[in-house]
Amino acid sequence: MKPLSPCGRGRLGHLAERGEGYLRHTLIALALLLTACGGNTSSPPTPSPTSTPTPTPPTSVYPRPALESLTTTEIETIIARAAAEASARNTPAVIAVVDRVGNVLAVFTM
Repeated sequence: MKPLSPCGRGRLGHLAERGEGYLRHTLIALALLLTACGGNTSSPPTPSPTSTPTPTPPTSVYPRPALESLTTTEIETIIARAAAEASARNTPAVIAVVDRVGNVLAVFTM
């Protein structure tokens, strides 16, 4: 058996004076530290000889809208309905018709 230190305590006696919770937390912290360090393996892992597939680049970030465009008759109908609504409300209006990407197709000022 080892003799006690001159103060009459064992090797961890000074930690025990701070309380059992402190000793437990210290031991847990030391165990986690040692676990995190890991061990030295005898040989490094060998990489597998599989080839990495080449990723295909995306063609577009956003899906492309269908290639549909408004006809002249549809544009005239849109302007006529909007003008009728503005007249019904008795308010002046500027009516603009644009396609899906924002190209101006028609502008009507009342």
